[in-house]
Amino acid sequence: MRKVKQANGITKETSYEGSFVYQTDANNKLALSYFAHTQGGRVTVTNNQYKYEYFLGDHLGNVRATFGAPSVWGGCFVKGSKFLMADGTWKKIEKIKVGEYVKSYNIIKKKIKNR
Repeated sequence: MRKVKQANGITKETSYEGSFVYQTDANNKLALSYFAHTQGGRVTVTNNQYKYEYFLGDHLGNVRATFGAPSVWGGCFVKGSKFLMADGTWKKIEKIKVGEYVKSYNIIKKKIKNR
């Protein structure tokens, strides 16, 4: 699938090929912009540098938080941040896999749940 957008005499093209997204760069050439990865997020590509973005979703599949390299956003969770897992162990954020449960605190019910 392809999308072409024109504004102020500038044409921007976006091409979708599976989980890969290509966009026109400063030289007006299609270049890889980002692609999905199996860890629940995407990989962005800038100047041949790959940066991983991870998505944290709710039970309905909505993305509730995005985190990755601190140089990208100033960092919500930085590499090495530890989370309390449902089994009571601690795990670094980059080691948590999709489908694993972490301890979560519900401020309304004032209860800790596994999510």
